[in-house]
Amino acid sequence: MVRQELETDSYKIYEFSNNLGYIDEKIPDDVYKILLEEIDVAFEHSQPHNDKLVGNIEEQYTMNFSNEINLYKFETYLRGLAGIYEQKFSYMRCMGNQQTSLDEGMSYDLRLRQCWVNYMKKYEFNPLHNHSGLYSFVVFVKIPFDLREEFKSARTRNPNQRYPGCFSFYAINGLGEIVPHVIEADKGWEQVIMLFPSITHHQVYPFYTSDDYRITISGNLYLNPVTKPSVSYY
Repeated sequence: MVRQELETDSYKIYEFSNNLGYIDEKIPDDVYKILLEEIDVAFEHSQPHNDKLVGNIEEQYTMNFSNEINLYKFETYLRGLAGIYEQKFSYMRCMGNQQTSLDEGMSYDLRLRQCWVNYMKKYEFNPLHNHSGLYSFVVFVKIPFDLREEFKSARTRNPNQRYPGCFSFYAINGLGEIVPHVIEADKGWEQVIMLFPSITHHQVYPFYTSDDYRITISGNLYLNPVTKPSVSYY
């Protein structure tokens, strides 16, 4: 269902059979340090984000970013990933009419409008859903379980149902079937970001073998029309 199209030292692009896909990359240390700082701020303020989400997760907090410099650095990094995605898929050109007009001569800027941190506990889950905006992302911050142990659970001994703790995309294949692309995200995925079109349906399965938090950051990028952008990203 998924073909890896391009791999470099820093990022990988995967293509679904519906001509879209996702990009993943280990976040540079300087950007990741910013996110760790902002997670602590978000947890300290504990501003609930649950009413804007569908997750069956008790602790989901808004990340407002404590200063403009941190926000600017993270937004700039996200725009770079989106630019790589655009070079492969030309997604913004295809989907612009669902967000705002992409009239010739009008310039646009990608901005981070929504960002939150998920503190997911044992048995909690995120049901099948998609997001608003043009692009969405997930950052894996902490994964407290070993998938080998998860797969030994009585719930998951069937090899066709080994999804505990996993992240899964869903896309339509060439026959019109809705099929999953399951990502077995273990500890090796910590500090990794996935960026994908916001319309892409996805879900997160519960885990069972740890009493610690599974911590992720999620957010959405939107197109903002601007008269004269200071930087061209694509």
